[in-house]
Amino acid sequence: MKLNLITILLLLNSFLFGQNEQIKKELTEILYSQIQYLHKGKINKYYQFYDKKSYIHLHGGKNKDGKVNFKKEIKRTKKIFKKMRKENIKYKKDLKLPIDSLLDFKNITILNFKEFQKKYESINNYGFTMKVGDYYVLLHPKIKSYLAGAWHGGIYRKIKGKWKIVAGDL
Repeated sequence: MKLNLITILLLLNSFLFGQNEQIKKELTEILYSQIQYLHKGKINKYYQFYDKKSYIHLHGGKNKDGKVNFKKEIKRTKKIFKKMRKENIKYKKDLKLPIDSLLDFKNITILNFKEFQKKYESINNYGFTMKVGDYYVLLHPKIKSYLAGAWHGGIYRKIKGKWKIVAGDL
């Protein structure tokens, strides 16, 4: 009886680890797609990955209340990209490069709720609290990328069967 219980616990742990790894792979693919949209200048598609109704800016945002006006954010991002396309020679060169040469997908950080708590304790900013089932995702740009100086990702939560970014730092 004792051996069966141990076997069941080992199998359960193995199953949960495999499930966690599958989710991490899925989130990496989602973030890759999202960044591809940004790289191609498809700003509306880039922002489709955000939960626009309840997203919380973890550093307060423009009004220091955690809320984000996505209409203004999308308009601002489009304006930035339009200006970069016209004026920035380095940006024009980077647009021709594959996304993997601009972002470090090999060193992406993806932590589930428990892993995040062990490393950073918890998040409780502007009414946002990380929950079981949430994943912290952080992708760093490569140093010479036009995307340098920004982190990509955020806190992902599955909402109605789709992963959405519910908190982060826009």
